[in-house]
Amino acid sequence: MVDNELLFTDKGSVYHELFHLLSSTYDSEKKKVYSGFSQGNRRVDIGVALNEGYTELLSSRYFGNENTGVYPIEVQMAILIEKIVGESTMEKLYSEANLEGLIDEIDKYANDRKSILNTLIVLDRAHDLFYLCEETTNNVLALEECLNAVTPFFLQCYLEKAKNDNSCNVKEF
Repeated sequence: MVDNELLFTDKGSVYHELFHLLSSTYDSEKKKVYSGFSQGNRRVDIGVALNEGYTELLSSRYFGNENTGVYPIEVQMAILIEKIVGESTMEKLYSEANLEGLIDEIDKYANDRKSILNTLIVLDRAHDLFYLCEETTNNVLALEECLNAVTPFFLQCYLEKAKNDNSCNVKEF
């Protein structure tokens, strides 16, 4: 930012950042930022990867951006979660910066809040490895390990949903 101006390299990033802005709030008593599906206080954040992925998905969905390859892993994970909780529910929770509500929705099928939180932490770790670290063999292997850990969890949640919901298509997942 220079002289109160935001500089962007492409219009897709404007839409992405506007979604962040529209889904964000600050609790001055708790000194905590809530933005879409991430929340934190600068020292500890959770849900960053999911938030970036869903923000990019919404930007593409509503502004017709071709997915530019930004946050590809995070977008795919957001899509998996959206299949579990439903598009309208997920959009509402995102716009309200309600990570806790999203966890409640996933918990209907996971029945294990600790695993949900651990999965969000693993996604954040994968995000950090992909974007914040050097690309080394160890980091690529660690990233692969993170993704292999979270995908079965989401699949299990979706299968649990499918047991009770005839509209679920397991082949689509």
